[in-house]
Amino acid sequence: MTKCFKTSLPQGAADGTLDCIIVHSVAFLHATNCILGRDLKRLDALISKATIGFRQAFRQHDGAVEYVSIIVQRHGREDNSSPGKLPAFLNSLRTFRHQPIPIQKQPTGWHDVNNDLYPDLVSITDFFYIQRNTILINENGTALTVDADNNFQRGFNGMGLAVGDLNGDEVHDFAQSSTLKLSWLLSSPFPKAASKSLWIEHALSVGLTLNEPVLGQFFGWGTELGDLDNDTDLDLTMNWGFWNDHPRGTFGNNGRNQTDAMWLSRDNGTLQNASEPWGMDDTRAARGLIVADVNRVGWLDVVKAILDGPTLVYLSRCGEENWLLMRGIDLTNKNPDGIGSKVRVTVGDQSWVRWVHSGSTSMFSGGPTTVHFGLGEHETVDRIDWMWPDGTTTTVTDVAANQNITARRLAP
Repeated sequence: MTKCFKTSLPQGAADGTLDCIIVHSVAFLHATNCILGRDLKRLDALISKATIGFRQAFRQHDGAVEYVSIIVQRHGREDNSSPGKLPAFLNSLRTFRHQPIPIQKQPTGWHDVNNDLYPDLVSITDFFYIQRNTILINENGTALTVDADNNFQRGFNGMGLAVGDLNGDEVHDFAQSSTLKLSWLLSSPFPKAASKSLWIEHALSVGLTLNEPVLGQFFGWGTELGDLDNDTDLDLTMNWGFWNDHPRGTFGNNGRNQTDAMWLSRDNGTLQNASEPWGMDDTRAARGLIVADVNRVGWLDVVKAILDGPTLVYLSRCGEENWLLMRGIDLTNKNPDGIGSKVRVTVGDQSWVRWVHSGSTSMFSGGPTTVHFGLGEHETVDRIDWMWPDGTTTTVTDVAANQNITARRLAP
């Protein structure tokens, strides 16, 4: 599908089936001057072209996709000129329901922010003055309602979205790229909100800053968290690149040389810019970003989608620190990868969590459904808890570091 911004799969129903949301724009284009009416008339054709990929995904999961929400925006306002028309074979699926949701078109992902086993929908927008960033709470799988009380970035032009537990409370925290601005949102308990949390901005206090006059960091794009140095803390990687020939620019070329960035987390919770020493200061026009262990050696690599060139793969040079790489296989339902699981690793009085995502982070990209833990000097872990989306937990103890582990649930 052209002009597609994000696709995300969660397990959103108690029967173990996968849901899917597709966020794309037909009318509001960044880099072309096409005619609005002509693009809207092509909507059905665009959707039809995408159904080949959908059909393959449905076959892999036995057709058990609960619903697909296709959102069309005209500069932040829902467009009803093609109301809910879907390809015939999709309508023929008995388990399929179409549920349009009026959200903006930037990264949107499923994250169980209130830990009630139902994935909530986190949506950010690059035009907050038209539509605010929001979290839609999943009401027991029956409806999505906006949580207006959690302070989730009401005045921020969001672009890329990174998700992880940054303060050790096992609640989702968020890092975001934007235009001339960065975000580091940490959760704080707030029972009055449906999310059960407030998200408070900490970018300046942790040292998350940019240098636009020197490095040309104007438009931020793909954003991801991962323990790149295997010291147990999550580090931040972010892409930058031009967005059409914007009049604001550096180096006298309309901002085409915008420098990518990377920050390492320190023990005190602050961030250290490590872009140059780690070779992550590329100036090509980058968009999508994935952080994953590409060659399965226990150290995270970085993959960048370049707008006007080949995809770049940065392979880690590795080190002496320890690690674990894990994946889930669930044969008890139609969610074989355990998407939506929470994984906790415990060493002594310390613990760290990761969530299994599918397309719910970064921007224009989606990585594997594995989870990675850097362990620093710890050669063994006391306990691993794999919490499946239905609340069932698989636990193992006394696990040696530096191995690839698979958590399995077998069919009865």
